[in-house]
Amino acid sequence: MIRIIPLSETHLVDITNIHINSLRNDFLPNLGEKFLLTLYKGAFKSNDVFGFVALDKKKVVGFVIGTKNMKRYFSSSLKSEFIKLSYYLVVRVLKKPSLLKNVIETFTYSSKDVGAPAELVVIAVLKKYQSMGIGRKLVEALEERFSNEKIRKYKLTVHADKRAVYFYEKLRYYRLSQFNLYNKLWYVYEKKLKG
Repeated sequence: MIRIIPLSETHLVDITNIHINSLRNDFLPNLGEKFLLTLYKGAFKSNDVFGFVALDKKKVVGFVIGTKNMKRYFSSSLKSEFIKLSYYLVVRVLKKPSLLKNVIETFTYSSKDVGAPAELVVIAVLKKYQSMGIGRKLVEALEERFSNEKIRKYKLTVHADKRAVYFYEKLRYYRLSQFNLYNKLWYVYEKKLKG
């Protein structure tokens, strides 16, 4: 039986591994496990960030992270762990110089900055556990938390991937805009919450 519980610091290594394995074609996993783990540690120092994990017995099989304010999410993560993140970033770029273009794009691209400040930052479920309703349950837990925080709408950014688009449109998100980043088409979706 799958249980959804609040994400805690003890889950950060597990969610980092799930992020890397389930979203390996994304930009952040290319920066390495240490970078991603440090980014998450920095993010969860803020009261604006919260998340949930899906457990199969005691095994973390999926997670979702949300924030009340996406601009503060990155700035607080970067500020609180600046030296470590900078070090890991430089090491990765030296090993794989082609990453530099994506790093620059990440810090200079602002076209996705539309919609509500609250955002579903990332959601991932291990492949073996996909198509079992876990993603929907994680989204529902996040939406309940958003509602408790008096957040009435939030957004998310996703690759224009058929499976992802189907998932979000089935959950009644509506598309706000689209843009290109890392030579890929991305969509910005928004969802209004009841209440």
